[in-house]
Amino acid sequence: IIDTNDDYAFGGFMGLLVPSALVLPRYLYWITQSDLYRDHLRQLSDGMNINNLKWKELAQLVVPLPPLAEQKRIVAILDEALEAIERAEECLATAIDDSAALASVRVDEVFADPPEHWVPCTVGDVMQFKHGFAFKSEWFADHGDKVLLTPGNYFESGGYRDRGPKQKYYTGDVPAGFTLSGGDLVLAMTEQAPGLLGAPLLVPQDGIYLHNQRLGLAQPQNPERWHAPFFFHFFNTNTFRAGVYRDASGVKVRHTSPKKMAVLPVAFPESIAEQRDWAERLFDVRESCEQLGRMLRKKAARLVSLRQSLLTAAFSGELGETVSAIEREAAIA
Repeated sequence: IIDTNDDYAFGGFMGLLVPSALVLPRYLYWITQSDLYRDHLRQLSDGMNINNLKWKELAQLVVPLPPLAEQKRIVAILDEALEAIERAEECLATAIDDSAALASVRVDEVFADPPEHWVPCTVGDVMQFKHGFAFKSEWFADHGDKVLLTPGNYFESGGYRDRGPKQKYYTGDVPAGFTLSGGDLVLAMTEQAPGLLGAPLLVPQDGIYLHNQRLGLAQPQNPERWHAPFFFHFFNTNTFRAGVYRDASGVKVRHTSPKKMAVLPVAFPESIAEQRDWAERLFDVRESCEQLGRMLRKKAARLVSLRQSLLTAAFSGELGETVSAIEREAAIA
């Protein structure tokens, strides 16, 4: 029922001539959005690096073609229901972004306006940074008992990221002083990805973790005034991150140094007990925000599933009941 227009076939695009007396273009559009047919189209395509769909294969695709009046009804229902899903998805995307920012906002509030008894000073007054070791790549491995920390082990918002199958391990001899302890506070001093410069992590308590190059181990000037998790939160403030980025060197890849970080301002309570209390409260805020984000992402994934359920129902004769159920769920989301 469809022919091609060579005048509109260029650069990987194919123009289709659709007989309006037989089929609505929008009806065909929704068919192509259904996994039932998208998967089939993928199977028809070929190519080494880039898959290509040829007209000869596309012309053989069998699709349901009800009367034009029924096509209009289906299109009208899909447009309305999928618009509701799209609005819900947009709301969820905004809520997910907001949930990720909530913890950062609270941490910024604490350190931007600290209690009067907190000691104002510079980062260098409280701690110093030790550079990591340049471990030899010939001893890198995909498995082992010694985890080689890299900037890839950091979340942009701070914290340890398990890289799964991409994790690097080290099988060679480790120089003295470059095996980290559980709870050590280590900063990313190279921005291998946007947002990583200055990101902190607390070394997990289980396993063996190596202090690699491009990572700075924070060490207290006075252990009696030092609770690493408290300063973990400080390193996550927008003020600290902005200062690190501002003073960093490099164009394509930004780098910081112990000297540059040492001059940045910080305020903290001298009591370790108070530092611990603040750290736990801020971790509670962080966990609550992460739980909210996980719940919202599940809802977003559910909407994606609902979208496909609706499209499948539209082209298998089960549209009515499915639409009602989906609209209810999209409204709740």
